Amino acid sequence: MELKPGRRSRRVYESDALQLAAYLIALRGTVKDAAGSFGYLQYAKGTFKVGLTPELERRVYEIVRAVRAGRSAATVHRSHAIVQRCAGCSVREHCDEALR
Repeated sequence: MELKPGRRSRRVYESDALQLAAYLIALRGTVKDAAGSFGYLQYAKGTFKVGLTPELERRVYEIVRAVRAGRSAATVHRSHAIVQRCAGCSVREHCDEALR
């Protein structure tokens, strides 16, 4: 169960589903068959069951590959057009692509 008490949405955010899926994959790597194939996200307005589907697992590994590639890249470009994400970013002051 992943608690997100500040979330007021009535739908699951993709980023939260991906985070929970990553936890499930890590758990499976540790305890093998004892790991579940689903988890729960608890938001302020409800609890959602999230299954570790092949598509969700594929997305997690896709993101892992992108992060690893970014670590060795000379330049990493912004991957979104959301001002709020830039506002909360820890490297905003050093970013040539930060949205203001």
